[in-house]
Amino acid sequence: MNCYKQGEFDVTLLDEESVGVKIAKRVILVHKISLLYFGLLLFLGYYYLKDYIRLYIDGSFNISFFASILTLYVGLLSGYANITKKKLLSFVPKEVHDYTLYLYHRHVLCKSPGYKKLFLKSMAVADAKMGDKEKCRQAVDLIPASFKNDDLELVKEWINSEEQDFDESKLAKQKAANPFVIIIFALLLAYGVFFIGMDLNYLSCGRYFQRFLTGLSLLDSIISVSLIYAFGVSLIVAIHKKGKQNKKAFFILFCIFSLLGCLIYKSELVSCFERYEPRWSDADEELIDSYDYDDYSSDDYSDYDYSNEEDYSIDASSEPYNDIDIMNDMIILAGFLKEQGIIEDYYSNLNLSYTAKGNVRGTVYRDESYEYNLYDNGLKQDENGNDCLELVLEAEPLDENGNSLGQTEASLKGFYLINLETNKIIDEHKTHW
Repeated sequence: MNCYKQGEFDVTLLDEESVGVKIAKRVILVHKISLLYFGLLLFLGYYYLKDYIRLYIDGSFNISFFASILTLYVGLLSGYANITKKKLLSFVPKEVHDYTLYLYHRHVLCKSPGYKKLFLKSMAVADAKMGDKEKCRQAVDLIPASFKNDDLELVKEWINSEEQDFDESKLAKQKAANPFVIIIFALLLAYGVFFIGMDLNYLSCGRYFQRFLTGLSLLDSIISVSLIYAFGVSLIVAIHKKGKQNKKAFFILFCIFSLLGCLIYKSELVSCFERYEPRWSDADEELIDSYDYDDYSSDDYSDYDYSNEEDYSIDASSEPYNDIDIMNDMIILAGFLKEQGIIEDYYSNLNLSYTAKGNVRGTVYRDESYEYNLYDNGLKQDENGNDCLELVLEAEPLDENGNSLGQTEASLKGFYLINLETNKIIDEHKTHW
């Protein structure tokens, strides 16, 4: 009976106490458990994580998230495979043969032609080490003639020779990669693929540290995708030529794809890593600082109780309501202003900057005559005691070259409260400080 013909050999005949069989069973169990975790991560990502970070993702998130989880899954299994390989290197040929034979008949991947010939080659080598020419020949006969391998050629020569002992010294030296390096690499690769689905328009408009982290993540994405593309292309070429992957070709492809990625995302990378020069003059900043943001002289709001104003003022060092939240509220208000006919249109990607006090300032629209800016005026409370963000709209006239004349020439267009929980907009009907 040929034990290498799948479907004909009963693996229960193998010694259950064999170390090789025990490890093979453990490998199958680990693969099944990891597959369950793979499905669980996909479920949690699509039904919970996606909703939680919906403001920071774009249309490619579904694909990038699936690819990142798949990359992590393959990377972790590869790390575990190298842990197992390191153990097998210290085993005697009989234990290695039992391990390989059990997986050959029980693991679903071994049904594929690619894995099948690799396992047959491994078992043929183990048989040769044990001096069993008959079983070795049975394994070799099932390997396609198109499969080329140096160790396999040595085994074939030994089978056709009259020598009884196989010279193991001629075999290629086997070594296992560091599994921890593989896992760390897989994590970086998976994160890079995941970040492809993030919306750079949101993440690259914060302060320098946030933009710097976004830039590093974008570089990781470019490198990760370039590695995957280079590996895929070099593998296809190797399969087509029926040879091994060329390391030099892989490196050249990686460099080309990386360069293309950097060129495609050049503006985003520059935006993330450069320190912006303020486009506001010193006079503008002094004028902004001279405003008393808490001075409400409107008769319509004379009955407001502002005794707790200090509790709701923006403190950049401790306020949990961050710049992204403020920007999102500005976009919501910009849509409201368009509906009310105050501005003709608005930018979905606001140009953010900061006042000397660290408050957020966003340019929502620019027409032929004015540049419309929203100013973060701190957290307030409405008449019902609800926490709101107050935004102030100003229109700055443009000169003949289309440049803003600055806030000294600006006109106040209105004060607006945005409910932090409901995003309801309240027009305060004020046009003066």
